[in-house]
Amino acid sequence: RSGNYDIWVADANKTAAPTQLNTDLSADTSPLWSPDGSRILFQSDRDDLIGVWVINADGSGDAIYVSQGFARGEKADWSPDGKWISFISSSIAYARKSDGTGDPIKIADALEARWSPDGTKMALIGLVGSEYKAKIINVPPEIK
Repeated sequence: RSGNYDIWVADANKTAAPTQLNTDLSADTSPLWSPDGSRILFQSDRDDLIGVWVINADGSGDAIYVSQGFARGEKADWSPDGKWISFISSSIAYARKSDGTGDPIKIADALEARWSPDGTKMALIGLVGSEYKAKIINVPPEIK
């Protein structure tokens, strides 16, 4: 509607008009609901850096730059409890608290990372030589 890549929330029952959550001139894409439905993470090219951001699903407050400090952050995922967000930067999986505080924690070399439903493991895809390989790892103890 705005002619820009923005994040909108629409009522599936169409009882209310869609709500635009941001009006930044950057391309905001790849929205993903938090497990409790209160927040949405998304990828954006704000400030000429591709990064991972979180915004409240009701549009209140400011967006939080979760991948701050990295030249690029992408392929993000919520932990099942919503306390952590994993993302990929320079072929390494990291996790940071979903409120953007604290230092990021390196998980492993990976091109993609996804949390298990119980939050104790992660499925990773990585490049070994010239082949893509999948593996399952335990979540580092600092991420609990």
